[in-house]
Amino acid sequence: MTEVRELDRADEGQLHDWWTCGHDAMSTLPVDLWTDWEISRHALPQVDPESRIVFLGAYDGDTMVGSGLVVLPLADNTHLGVVQVWVPPDRRRRGYGTALLDHGEALVAAAGRTTILSDVRVPVGEETDDSRWATSHGYAVANVDGVKVVDLEASAALLPALEAQAAERRGGYRLVWWADPAPEEHLDSLAAAMSRFLEEIPLGDLDLEPEVWTPERLRAREARRASQRRQAIVVVALTPSGEVAGYSDLVVAPHAPRVAGIEDTLVLPDHRGHRLGLGMKVLLHQQLRALHPGAELIVTGNATTNRWMNDVNEQLGYRLVDEKLELQKVTS
Repeated sequence: MTEVRELDRADEGQLHDWWTCGHDAMSTLPVDLWTDWEISRHALPQVDPESRIVFLGAYDGDTMVGSGLVVLPLADNTHLGVVQVWVPPDRRRRGYGTALLDHGEALVAAAGRTTILSDVRVPVGEETDDSRWATSHGYAVANVDGVKVVDLEASAALLPALEAQAAERRGGYRLVWWADPAPEEHLDSLAAAMSRFLEEIPLGDLDLEPEVWTPERLRAREARRASQRRQAIVVVALTPSGEVAGYSDLVVAPHAPRVAGIEDTLVLPDHRGHRLGLGMKVLLHQQLRALHPGAELIVTGNATTNRWMNDVNEQLGYRLVDEKLELQKVTS
């Protein structure tokens, strides 16, 4: 009989079993982008003040046979919860995934949330058993992201020409970069730009509301990254008066830098047309390679309808590896 347990995030053995189930569940994908254990073992135990996070394990006796995750945002979008389920391929069709999903949905309902988000990864333009399973449990595709990776060494030769191309249209804007922490003089303007992110990107039918960022919230997130032994590298485009017109950032673990992940890239509407997005991402790639020579890949995701950003990523050498179906279930 399957038993779903809420895990003790301070128990490294439980977390490793949880991590292994997720890693094995994603092993059929074309590129291994599951966060390395050496990163996860430091990051997963840390408490996130912006979200209540619950790790779930499905057990057959004493063996964990599937894992799950529930995230309940506490700062923004408090009407929703996120439920993720991972079951290794050789353990599917035994009810483990359904048991995890039912437990996760019950936690979301108990918290008074009425929208549930999840996602599955599929080959481009295809359905899989995972996506059909999600549909059978009431989840609809609300948005589609293309999952892309770039090989940093192979694409390095592209950067000088792209840097020059971006500079041709920059005008009075200038690019500034840093690794955590952010310079004090840019905090207010960066927080204002980040608060616009969910308003400006293609969300499809996702029931997401804008987030409110403040300098204090930014500092708290930097502190949490440091506790996880991770670091953000940030590039901003500044107007002649010094306001943030756009930003792009990635997160990397200096002790295990194999894969870095792009978080956000945004140019505010009034400042588009100057190739700021291309310039920021070129500089981001350059600084990652300079600071962390062991970095091999950058992974990013963009809505398939975001033609402009997809064009920028193609110029930088990103290749599409699969698609992430962003799923949604509204319960009332």
